[in-house]
Amino acid sequence: MGPLLRRLLLLAAIQGLATTFSQPVGFLFGIAIGVCIAIIVWSREHPVVWWYDLLFALALAASAVASTGVYLGVCSLVSAAGYTLSTCALLGVRDALRMHLAVLCASGCPLWLVLRVWVWALLRRS
Repeated sequence: MGPLLRRLLLLAAIQGLATTFSQPVGFLFGIAIGVCIAIIVWSREHPVVWWYDLLFALALAASAVASTGVYLGVCSLVSAAGYTLSTCALLGVRDALRMHLAVLCASGCPLWLVLRVWVWALLRRS
């Protein structure tokens, strides 16, 4: 498993766990994680090609799905142990997936676009 995938899985696990215990905390962690994903993917190579933008979008989507999987797994384990968390009772799987995807995109995509415009301007200038 490559270092990029390990980092994405770790960030997804953190967001899923945070969402399990508190939806607002999961939301805040999601904002920071969306920015982190943009920085992590950008810091590798950043060729100005369409497939790299697609790679970034897939990284956001995969992280949202993995975060939702962690959320679902923790809620299932807590429920099997006989406990109930309010977030698990209020936030369904679809809603959790929507929230994770929306938060990651709302924070990561603007940064990605700023970096893309910056590179475009540098290439145009030279």
